[in-house]
Amino acid sequence: MKSNFIKIFGNSPKVLTIDFLLDNILIDFHKSDVAEQTGISRSTLNIFFEDLIKDKLIIKSRIIGRAQMYQVNKQNLIIKKLLQLDKSLTMKFKVELKKIKI
Repeated sequence: MKSNFIKIFGNSPKVLTIDFLLDNILIDFHKSDVAEQTGISRSTLNIFFEDLIKDKLIIKSRIIGRAQMYQVNKQNLIIKKLLQLDKSLTMKFKVELKKIKI
């Protein structure tokens, strides 16, 4: 089932990645995990992943063995606004679903 975020912004690889990371904001992931969970190939993910880091939307969180882990930068203003927007979209769609059921 598509999230409300994806319904509004589309299902481009970058949007899928951001949506996944926003939905799992308390967890950090390896690039391979992100690729697997979103259905994006690792090579496609590599095209824009460094831009997400450069724009400080995601940050390096820790290293496990040789694996670099990443997570959403909860301090980033854009991420904070995206989280608010995601919450608003969820509320909007819940209200619309209730109207349809009545």
